Amino acid sequence: MNKKFHGVTLIELLVVMAILGIVLSVIIALYFAGVRSYISTENRITAQQSARFAMEYIVREIRSVNDSTKIEVRDDKTIVVDGKRFYYSPNKKSLCLDDDSHEIANYIEDFQVSYDQSKKIIKITIISKEGSDTYSLTSTLSLRR
Repeated sequence: MNKKFHGVTLIELLVVMAILGIVLSVIIALYFAGVRSYISTENRITAQQSARFAMEYIVREIRSVNDSTKIEVRDDKTIVVDGKRFYYSPNKKSLCLDDDSHEIANYIEDFQVSYDQSKKIIKITIISKEGSDTYSLTSTLSLRR
């Protein structure tokens, strides 16, 4: 007997749809895991770059000053360099220049400055945080004059 098949049975169709559903579920789960990982990495990189930029900017300003008397540490969160005031704004989680409208770094968790005037050493620490990742930068500068 020679039977010719003209289609698929309902059971075959259901099995194929179930397999496709499982494969698509795995693909979609992997895609969204990749997107979440990408976004997390981007945010972490942005926080690190922001802290690095702020540190480089402040250090450059300090090094450009010819007279150490033009550097003033007002408290452990504020430093004035040649009339430019750098300070930490906790409500914005940012490092600001002169006033709140000039943010030079975001994602900042903490900013600390100490100045040993007898040794002419400034220590700056910037801690940035994005999610559960914390990134800390410390720079110690010896003033020449």
